[in-house]
Amino acid sequence: MQESIRRDTLVAPFNDACFLESLLSEYEGEIAAVFMEPFQRVIPPEEGFLDSVRALCNKHNVLLIFDEIVTGFRFAYGGAQEVYGVVPDICTLGKIIGGGFPLAAITGKKDIMDHFDKSIVGNDKWLMMMGTLSGNPIASIAGLKTLEILQRKGSYDLLYSHGERIMDIYRKYLDLSGLPYQVVGHPTLFDIVFTDKTVKNYRDVFFSNSSRNLTFNKVLRECGLFKTPTKLYPSLVLTEEDFELTEEAVRQATEAITSVH
Repeated sequence: MQESIRRDTLVAPFNDACFLESLLSEYEGEIAAVFMEPFQRVIPPEEGFLDSVRALCNKHNVLLIFDEIVTGFRFAYGGAQEVYGVVPDICTLGKIIGGGFPLAAITGKKDIMDHFDKSIVGNDKWLMMMGTLSGNPIASIAGLKTLEILQRKGSYDLLYSHGERIMDIYRKYLDLSGLPYQVVGHPTLFDIVFTDKTVKNYRDVFFSNSSRNLTFNKVLRECGLFKTPTKLYPSLVLTEEDFELTEEAVRQATEAITSVH
């Protein structure tokens, strides 16, 4: 991170509206926007947290920007905004909207987005926006098809069902291990955090048992389960064979961390 960016950025812990309020009050008139994931990596917002953030931004005349690159069209067709009922001033989107191809978008309220149109705001207030892959036809077609599939009746019910089934597989074997763990996240996006503490923000994940997590994920991959180091994304196209593979991988991974740790 460039020093100029670091110097002009304030960091508030997730799920702590009081801390955010103290920052906004201390730097009254100096903060342009609150930029956040409404769902921090795999950590859900506590009840009322996002509503408080929205209210604080309104109170201090600060823009609220949601990074919905991951949650957009995944949690629901309307993303985390639909699930939690909190609408930001600006929202970034990506991943799903490209159907697997590189594509991203910035959305927002009309009075803000008008600044990208010189004919509306004039030269002085116009902002140029361009990108190498802007409007890429292949990504656009793939994205439109993906969104059409997600709008089909039952798509999100199926996605949630797949996620909950995998969560239950994790719990089935990890409960037997006796090791402290938590399934943290949402049925469409979650991970295992090896800790006995409540996970409220990413600092709690950082101080969990990372070596146990490393071993667990390594064995999952060796057993054929494609798992990133930080989270798991269920898919609409999972088959019974996929669930059987997943269960066997989780069983072996649990055995591995039980014997080592």
